[in-house]
Amino acid sequence: MLNEVNFENSDLANTSFNGSSINSANFKNANAINSKFKSSSLVNNDFSNSNLSGSVILASALSNSNFTNANLSNCNFSKNDLTNCIFESTIINDATLSMNDFSDSTFNKVVFNNVNIKITDLRKVNFIKCTFNRVDFSKSDLRKVNFDGMEFSNVKFDKAVLSDCTFNNATLRNVSFLSGFMLSNKYYRALKEIKFEGANMDKTTYNSLKGIGVNLNNINII
Repeated sequence: MLNEVNFENSDLANTSFNGSSINSANFKNANAINSKFKSSSLVNNDFSNSNLSGSVILASALSNSNFTNANLSNCNFSKNDLTNCIFESTIINDATLSMNDFSDSTFNKVVFNNVNIKITDLRKVNFIKCTFNRVDFSKSDLRKVNFDGMEFSNVKFDKAVLSDCTFNNATLRNVSFLSGFMLSNKYYRALKEIKFEGANMDKTTYNSLKGIGVNLNNINII
């Protein structure tokens, strides 16, 4: 086990950390593009301002880690323990973030662009001032998640669990909450529990939700 290792400003491009145990390490400003972290222990690490673009982070423990201003573009982040992590102004483009445990983590001022977050438990995630463009949340658990005031464009929530989710004062353009398959009455009831007070919607999103009886009073059509 390697603890308190200092990789700050290091060139770690194309490095394999598979199976490593590197906890409480400093990866600040490190260039770790196209690196591999499979089945690794990376708890309490500081990845702030690092470049992890193109990397594969799979089935690893990264709880209590800091990804502020990190570049996660083109990354495959899957099946990891990412509890209590910080993602502030993190760059997340063309990435896969599916099937992770994000409990008690915070995404602050993050722009998600062309990101796959399917089949993921997001119930205890704190989203703050985020923007979602071409994001797929299909089959994820988003119960009680607060998306108030945030922006969504070309986003899919198909078959996601959305009970008591709120989009108050949010902006939604071409957002899908349905799939082409037959859905249960339970799913339709859950959709009706979503709060859209003061939201801005394009006609496509509005008509889709209105057609299944979702309460869209005080909605602005854009």
